[in-house]
Amino acid sequence: SDTEEEEEEESYSTATQATRKRHASSATTPCTTTNTSSTTTTTTTTTTATATKKKRVRIRQTYVPETLEYVDAYNDLDVLCQRGGLANKHPGNIRYHRHKAALQGLYKATPKAHKGQVAQQLVNQVHEWGGRFLEKETTTNAEGVIVQERWYEIHHKKACIKAGQALRENYSKEERAAKRARFRRKTKKMHQRQLDAPDDQEDVNNEDEDCSEL
Repeated sequence: SDTEEEEEEESYSTATQATRKRHASSATTPCTTTNTSSTTTTTTTTTTATATKKKRVRIRQTYVPETLEYVDAYNDLDVLCQRGGLANKHPGNIRYHRHKAALQGLYKATPKAHKGQVAQQLVNQVHEWGGRFLEKETTTNAEGVIVQERWYEIHHKKACIKAGQALRENYSKEERAAKRARFRRKTKKMHQRQLDAPDDQEDVNNEDEDCSEL
């Protein structure tokens, strides 16, 4: 490792250090040191440690306005941030996807460091025609029955993130089929893990019961 090399530089001469670096792949490196009074041969074992690559954990940021601005009703200029038939048929979403398709070529050709500017451009276009990016808030009671649904305008940063996601997507039949296939494989794996989990969960529950008796 780099730390070991720095420590060994203090005890070895420049010529010995160069030889050691040329043969760094070997596990054992013989080194000879000469003393003024006597000649001593010393064998030093150098272990080359393989650096363990740490997995980078990415924390997804959530942008929530300090105060939610609820709207009485959405209009044909707004973009509804949800999936399903309502969003697919909504005039504002159709117009939004038309502008998105016009910018996709520019987005793909733009360097990664500047792709956010293209996403910002798409958001600005929606605002210029008087549209808003709206998300639905659903409130349910204890039985899970929906008691209230309200629309509110999402944070500007979140709108830019959603615009970037839309610009990355491809809506050709082949891409949609591949995306569905990936989703099915992922769902199948998750379902299999859930089937394998009950035994482990039962052991955890038993441990909790044992602790509660203490």
